[in-house]
Amino acid sequence: MQRILSRFKITSGFENVQNPDWGGDVLITSIEPLGSISGVARSNGTIYVAIPDTTTVPGMCLLVYKSTNFGDNWTRISSAIQGSALVTKTKMVKTGADSIYCVFLANNTLYYWNVENNSFNVHPTDVVRDYDVGITSSAVMYVTVDIATSNTIRRYATMDGGASYSQSATITSSGANPRVSPSATGDTIIVNYYGPILTDTSTSVIRSAIYRETSPGTFSSSNFVNVTQAGQPKREFFSITIGGIVMFIYVEGVPGSRDIKGYLSSNGGVSYPQTFDFMITPNVDEYWATGKANTHAPGGFDIAYFSDSTGTPGITSDKIIHQSALITSPLSFTSGTRVTQNFPPEYSTAEYKPELIEFQNSTGDLGVIWVGVDGASKRVYWNRMTQLTNIKNNSNQLAEKFELYQNYPNPFNPVTTIKFSIVENAYVSLKVYDMLGKEVANPVDQQMNSGVYEYQFDASGLSSGVYYYRLQAGENSLTRKMTVLK
Repeated sequence: MQRILSRFKITSGFENVQNPDWGGDVLITSIEPLGSISGVARSNGTIYVAIPDTTTVPGMCLLVYKSTNFGDNWTRISSAIQGSALVTKTKMVKTGADSIYCVFLANNTLYYWNVENNSFNVHPTDVVRDYDVGITSSAVMYVTVDIATSNTIRRYATMDGGASYSQSATITSSGANPRVSPSATGDTIIVNYYGPILTDTSTSVIRSAIYRETSPGTFSSSNFVNVTQAGQPKREFFSITIGGIVMFIYVEGVPGSRDIKGYLSSNGGVSYPQTFDFMITPNVDEYWATGKANTHAPGGFDIAYFSDSTGTPGITSDKIIHQSALITSPLSFTSGTRVTQNFPPEYSTAEYKPELIEFQNSTGDLGVIWVGVDGASKRVYWNRMTQLTNIKNNSNQLAEKFELYQNYPNPFNPVTTIKFSIVENAYVSLKVYDMLGKEVANPVDQQMNSGVYEYQFDASGLSSGVYYYRLQAGENSLTRKMTVLK
């Protein structure tokens, strides 16, 4: 089942809201991270984001930024990790309603940092190549460690942030890159990993193991099964587990021809009989996928990924896309909404993939963190799904004709309103061009009903000058001129 990208038709949170893209990009920090970023949120709108960075604060190598208002504003918290070591990977987790931990990897050593009380523990003995962490419903931290010297994957359970372990055991002696997926609604942990390891690890089989928490801090294994077969490179993979449904997502192919595919289990990970193509688009490289379970009733799956088109990088060709599906129909994903507005993502060997954050509140709200390009600089940005306020349907006005109105104000800096009307249901495109005819933005691109609409266009990423905006609905098109004055 192939799905061709069609942006912003329906959003996640499982509400049918017709909005074009997410809200405005919010700057977290102007520094490019040196390793992977991660974040976690409380349902009250407090967010923590871990960023490996040795330049902002001399003598520090890992900083945490905090927002108390759903990401509208950010501040750097006073505590940080001292040292000059390169932090290559971070994983932020919340242990129930209690503490916020950042588990991070530096110089093959795993560390546990409670960012709220600034306590600190070091994982003993293992020389760590990779790891992952998940939190159970009883607030136990379940840790999987990929040991660099032996291809052994071990598992640990800790109820005190790595100070001690209630259980430890070997998962496999021929594995790599474990990924942990706790069930969003139960006591089950799914662990995925490569194994047995081939010469090119990415071409190995990816396996799945089920672990159940029989008591707080104690787990028993019940099932090991191959999800994928050996062959094509699969450099990214993860599972999302909710209500007995396990969705396994992986990225297949080599740079320039990567696609996102999946397997579905309806029996809690015992078997994966159903395969599906999540996103395969001609001439588009799709990778850096990330996903989480949404527990807002009825529950479902949220996935964000990097859509990298061929050609010159820019805000219309390079973007983070979000899609969702309900647990009642897990393979019926919504059309994509564009997360990134003015600062597109760009590939980096630092592997700072986008991070999707669920608030798990009464609205099913979520957001995404990514590293975006601003001229010659790379910075960390945030956008939130419920900030979808760019377009307004004036339901009390009837469309009498196809019309594109002059934007107002004009000239403007940086936001202006573009009003238009369409008399028939049609696929509508609104594009912005510079004086040379180069497309610089494509803010509206969707099927729309007859009506009168107003779009809030944000030109923060554009230079001063004259631009043209063109509306097309079916075979009808109109063009007007506007001026950005900064």
